[in-house]
Amino acid sequence: MNIVVKKMQFSSFIPSSFFLLLVSVSGIASGAGWMGTETITELGFSNDGLLIRSAGWIDASNCESNDSGMVDSAVLKYTDRNYDHAYSLILSAFMAKKRVTLYSDDCSANGGSTNSVRGFKHITIKD
Repeated sequence: MNIVVKKMQFSSFIPSSFFLLLVSVSGIASGAGWMGTETITELGFSNDGLLIRSAGWIDASNCESNDSGMVDSAVLKYTDRNYDHAYSLILSAFMAKKRVTLYSDDCSANGGSTNSVRGFKHITIKD
């Protein structure tokens, strides 16, 4: 039985490794950040979760936005592990007319056009 050992060329390894690194990093660069601090004007339910609306929030995750370059809503997904706690916090802020600061790092809600927020991430309530 003959065993053939093929020597790997270092020059061919570098470009393919660089390509894989580039592809894996490109998914991270989709965008994330603070949406701003606003008073919630409307709460509702979408297919993905709790829909939170307020004029003036910025499109932190570079989701599709409306004509003014601003997005007016975010979704707290039903699948979030802290959905119940975050829902209670958001509902309390809405009823007390407090300002809410949201952090978005995803655009997967409502077909990718709405910022998603997570209950274990940054949701803060302010006067």
